Amino acid sequence: MKLLRRRLLAGFATAGLAILVAPSLVGASSIGTTSVQQDMTGDPDHQFLMAAAQGSVTNILLGRLAAEMGSTDQVRQFGQKMVVDHSRALADASQLLLDAGLEPPTSPTLGTQPMLEDLALRTGPDFDTAFMTQAVLDYRGNVDEFTTATTERGAATAEFASRWLPTFEQELFSAENIASGLGIDTGSI
Repeated sequence: MKLLRRRLLAGFATAGLAILVAPSLVGASSIGTTSVQQDMTGDPDHQFLMAAAQGSVTNILLGRLAAEMGSTDQVRQFGQKMVVDHSRALADASQLLLDAGLEPPTSPTLGTQPMLEDLALRTGPDFDTAFMTQAVLDYRGNVDEFTTATTERGAATAEFASRWLPTFEQELFSAENIASGLGIDTGSI
């Protein structure tokens, strides 16, 4: 287990947790708990898509961590589902960004590194509790942001948000159920 944690921490460090910023990107925004870079035009659609893509990068890393380090089948399976769903969401958002002439993010921001490192150092039920608490927080933020985007963004972005909102609502429902099963009071998160 110590070797796995060391390997994951080394992977986070070498994965280049600093965002790869294209020349046309500056500023910061957030979706859920993940900071992201924005395009200089301040276009809300581009900002939302950047946030969604970068959130997916973070959630892919979180899912991999849970799939490898979760102490229960439910947590490991939830992590695997996160990897699959967020890989697809990342590809979808990235294509829309490329169509807009923007470079999609390929790594999470530095702001997520402490959370990833903290989780990588935890084991057993402590890992499961911390991970599922983070998942509930993240998916609540995702559902709020995607719900807003379905009505307050341009057609392509609203369609993207509408396509992914049911997936994230289901993941929030699953995360809250798993968390409750672990004895976490999801009402206090």
